[in-house]
Amino acid sequence: MFPQLDELYNAKHKQLNDDLARELFKEDLRQKNKQHIDRFKEILEWVKEKKAYLSKKDAVDSIRDAKTNLATLELYLRENTEKTSSSVAALKSLGDQLLNDKYETQLSSYKWETPAEVQDREKQVDDAWAKLDELHKKKTRGSRG
Repeated sequence: MFPQLDELYNAKHKQLNDDLARELFKEDLRQKNKQHIDRFKEILEWVKEKKAYLSKKDAVDSIRDAKTNLATLELYLRENTEKTSSSVAALKSLGDQLLNDKYETQLSSYKWETPAEVQDREKQVDDAWAKLDELHKKKTRGSRG
């Protein structure tokens, strides 16, 4: 009876459904970004603790002290390996999703609007890991000297 109204309704309905789907996608990315920030902060807190440990000269006044210090250094290496394969890997995975996920239809598109922030957080973690490696090498050399 009113074909023009049906057409307008269908077009509007299609647009509104697309708007909803896009906004749901955006919200998902916002949640992933929040998780990325939270993981980043947790990693930096761990790095801060480990930098303090690696920067400190260990007292060695006995064989027991030396063995304890070596065991603590081994524990650090295991923790570093675990943190790299769990927390850092999860951070990078979230970052990859934030940078690469894209919503695209004939009506609209969206991708994460601040990729530089994600990349910067990940670079800070990479730089922190390089610094930890450097401090670990110094501590290892110091324990042999």
